Amino acid sequence: MWLLIKIGIVCAVVIAAYGVYLDQKIRSRIDGKVWDLPAAVYGRMVNLEPDMQI
Repeated sequence: MWLLIKIGIVCAVVIAAYGVYLDQKIRSRIDGKVWDLPAAVYGRMVNLEPDMQI
């Protein structure tokens, strides 16, 4: 019984460490490139008035 508890604790620690590693890897990839690019909005101006058919 104690062996299963120890194995479970070790597995939980390994999974948590891997999660922290993946989080750091993803954050370092996203922080630099993606948010430095300017955003572009594509669209046309539409005048909306009451009782207008859309």
